[in-house]
Amino acid sequence: MSQDGNGSGGYVMTQSFEERNLNALRGWLPAWVQNTHRNYPQVLEEFQYEDMSVDSLPRPKPGTPAVIIGSGPSLDANAPLLKDWPHPVFSTMSNAKNCLAAGRMPDYITLFDAGRCGLDHMSGVDWDGATMLTHPAVHADVLPAWQWPKRYFIMWHDNFQWFELITPLAFSEVRVYPDKKPANIRIAVKNAGCTANANIQLAAWLGYDPLFLVGVDFGFPDGRLRCVKCEPSVPWAPADKPRDMRGPEGWDIAQPPTLEDVGKPTVVAPNGIVTTETQIEYMICMFTVQIRRKMQLFNCGTGILEDRDIPRADFKEVVDRGGQGFEGQYAEAEAIRERCLAVFDRLSFVQPEGDADGEDSGDGTVADGGGGSAEVDDPERRDEGAALAGLIQRVDRNSRGGRA
Repeated sequence: MSQDGNGSGGYVMTQSFEERNLNALRGWLPAWVQNTHRNYPQVLEEFQYEDMSVDSLPRPKPGTPAVIIGSGPSLDANAPLLKDWPHPVFSTMSNAKNCLAAGRMPDYITLFDAGRCGLDHMSGVDWDGATMLTHPAVHADVLPAWQWPKRYFIMWHDNFQWFELITPLAFSEVRVYPDKKPANIRIAVKNAGCTANANIQLAAWLGYDPLFLVGVDFGFPDGRLRCVKCEPSVPWAPADKPRDMRGPEGWDIAQPPTLEDVGKPTVVAPNGIVTTETQIEYMICMFTVQIRRKMQLFNCGTGILEDRDIPRADFKEVVDRGGQGFEGQYAEAEAIRERCLAVFDRLSFVQPEGDADGEDSGDGTVADGGGGSAEVDDPERRDEGAALAGLIQRVDRNSRGGRA
């Protein structure tokens, strides 16, 4: 993909969202099906002793804010402030150790990835005080390894029977075994590309509003691909153990890769930040989340999000004020909808060079964690896309898959 065309006020992509969805499904559906079958006995057993559905979690008072953590470069500067944040933090499994290294245990750690990497991300740490939010299609080695509280949601993809019919039926109030309580998971989360978008859905559904986005950059400010990587120090390792730099006591901090390590074509976003087509997809998916739920989002990062679309807030000020007093920047529901539609209007698709006969250009991209995307594919279909953007939904057992 050319670097030209994304810096002039709009976002250009060479693959439709339908193509990207199909790429994700081709890559991940076999693992999702296999993992679900392997995990079913454990999930069913857990429901014999406790209601494990996400909607069994306590709800906050109206107006309670929360922080959504992404793995973008801007997390590094803001992470030290997390220890003073008085409200919930929603992290991903891949950046939860960053929070802990900064002195803050995440309240909720969401694992969406179907690969075995979740084991690496959780290793070496006592996660007492955190609750993992996940789904039955994660890698089957992960669930037995997590010894702390957890809650389940159902992963959702539109227009596929596995997600709309089979999974909701398997994890419903229907008793598969007469002598066992059902594994009744009542919440579905749309696969929206990246785990930060899943956390926005979950936090909004639970009732947290406003939501402050920290490290949700969707791009590479300062030429770095992501935040630093934090790992607990190994006390028995040699004193000269290689490390990029010494972090907080008890933690090794490895510097992130740079633009030279992207491994795919880069583009320039309208605000001048270098990014990729995949990251633009994730950002568009975030707006399909917001157009449905109409939650108040604030950008505390330095990535490709623009102030005209998401109001900006300095995270130190957010922490000092406990997330309160930002009502002057709130938008009415219709204004939020118009902002989201304006973002969709700035998205266009071009046929890649060398693809004149219209065949799939196939950049080989599979969204991180088996991510797909909401179906917003051009301005003419934006209202249809908004209607399909029910990225979090209570499962209605009387309809196919329970779409809200």
